Amino acid sequence: MKHSIVALLAIAVLITACTPRAGVSPPFPASSQRTASSRRATSSSTLYVSDSIANKVVAFQLSGSNQPPIATITNGIDVPAGMATDAAGNLYVANAGNNTVTEYHPGGSSPVTTLSQGLSGPVDVAVDSKGTVYVANYYTFGDSIVEFLGGGSKPSLSIHQQCSCYPTALALDANENLYVTYQNFYSNPAVYEYSPGSKDGTDLDLAFGSGGHFFAAGLLVDKAGNLIVAVGSIPSIEVFPPGKKSPSQSFGATGSPQLLQFVNDEGDVVVSDTANHAIEEYTYPGGSLVDTFTSGLQSAYGAAVGGSSTSRGKRCRCKRRT
Repeated sequence: MKHSIVALLAIAVLITACTPRAGVSPPFPASSQRTASSRRATSSSTLYVSDSIANKVVAFQLSGSNQPPIATITNGIDVPAGMATDAAGNLYVANAGNNTVTEYHPGGSSPVTTLSQGLSGPVDVAVDSKGTVYVANYYTFGDSIVEFLGGGSKPSLSIHQQCSCYPTALALDANENLYVTYQNFYSNPAVYEYSPGSKDGTDLDLAFGSGGHFFAAGLLVDKAGNLIVAVGSIPSIEVFPPGKKSPSQSFGATGSPQLLQFVNDEGDVVVSDTANHAIEEYTYPGGSLVDTFTSGLQSAYGAAVGGSSTSRGKRCRCKRRT
């Protein structure tokens, strides 16, 4: 089972290699782009990267360029996948190898909390403003998504997948609406939206490219309600306006983008690139590449950001999508 989860790292790469490249939308208008120098002057955040092959979480300082690691977490880590941070800067790691989610205080290297009940191949995690933890289970259809109320060790709610497919990524907006990417290896992926406390989601029916088979994973929702999706097989990071089924713009057409996180109050986006074993940082909404993290990494599956200038917990201060 552990080896199967590690193989997830290769799925996006394989699909990218075997899928005809679809058209990528033009980059964002030049007027919306920011410079790397302005971003570097304001960043005081820490980037966490899950290295599933090396079985560790690696920390980097975001300020600078092509930075070396500043810390490594191995205690409690077993095939780390998706990650998230909460409002206090605590780090949550989905460990697909031992079916746990481990929590670490800022700067800590030993878990202060370990969740395990109801977990089966956890591949991503998100945390809302109340401390509720959401976990995506790759190995079970019955409890594809499980929720733990703040401080709880037993699931308070389980969501049965609705499309005979596998959850690969989670995101939350400021109203605690949950977004889930489901991967179907026989057809195209789907993104569902769930209201707080609901087990029944709505398929947003998003269109990823034209023709071929696509692999979509990471999700973010910005302040304006735009849904941002990493599509590893195009490859691109696509931006869907509220209520729209087709992307208005895209960027990051390199490698195989997997999981996403905001930096600098949505001034930048970091994305794991599983094909290049790297984390890439882009201005947002400009879409310009400003940094690449590869030092000390054998692989790069998930990314999380903690610090004073981050948008934490995979959530935003946006209005609900309509």
